[in-house]
Amino acid sequence: MTTATLSAETAQVSANFSSHKLTFWGAVRGEAIKFRTLATNWIMLAVTLLIMVGMGAMFAVVINQMYESALAAQEAVATGAAPVAGPTVDNVYNYARGIGDSGMMFGSMLVASIAVVFIGSEYASRQINTTLTTVPRRTATYLAKLLVVSFWTFFIGFISAALSYGVAQLLLDSGITEAVTVNGDVVRNWVAVGLYCMLMSWMGLGFGTLLRNNAGGIVLVVVVMFILSIALNMVAGASEMIRDFVPYLPMSLGQTFTAVGVADDAAITNLEAGLWLLVWCLVPALLGWARLALTDSK
Repeated sequence: MTTATLSAETAQVSANFSSHKLTFWGAVRGEAIKFRTLATNWIMLAVTLLIMVGMGAMFAVVINQMYESALAAQEAVATGAAPVAGPTVDNVYNYARGIGDSGMMFGSMLVASIAVVFIGSEYASRQINTTLTTVPRRTATYLAKLLVVSFWTFFIGFISAALSYGVAQLLLDSGITEAVTVNGDVVRNWVAVGLYCMLMSWMGLGFGTLLRNNAGGIVLVVVVMFILSIALNMVAGASEMIRDFVPYLPMSLGQTFTAVGVADDAAITNLEAGLWLLVWCLVPALLGWARLALTDSK
């Protein structure tokens, strides 16, 4: 066999390899397969669904109690009594329309944890080296993972919110169900819950990639989502600056973003809350990308 023959065969092999190079969508498909085959993901998705729907059912009972109080207060005012502080009947109707977000705060921590485990487990098992060998373009790898977790977390958030609303209709007072029907506000609430869960998965993926550790990433999510909010609320009375900052924490922004009936002239509107929330979640996502793209995987 001559040198010319070897060169020709080598060139043919290289051409065949190039024609079968893994594309971005091939990387997405690979990450989707990984996500579906990780049993932990299905368990946590199921737990998220159960918690959010269960919280919606419990909140329906609370709404019924508020409805009774609001009707009593409304009748008292009609007879000349002084107004009583508390939610009005219209407020209760809005709570019923937005009942899909009742368990969102607990569910969001779980979906963020799913994203942490999705990337953290690869570092723990050293499978990340295989992933980066298969897809050398690290930005493409990260975007593929981000796209997969975004799809699943939006899906579980939207479905959980819709199911929460449906289950609540079986428990709510007939006066509420007659006045509250599926409309644009209700569907917007479902979509907002899905988007909130998706953004929380960005935070989780970012922290998981940044720390390359399941436990560390989950702890950081809990700190940002819950502990920071609890700590600052405890000392908010001591400082006007802290008091003004609390509504811009992720937990508060999530509640505002998904709420029904927020006035257009409110201090923070639904859209503004969504944009600030995007900043909170985009920063860790970008830090995670930088860690993956610019540093060694070891």
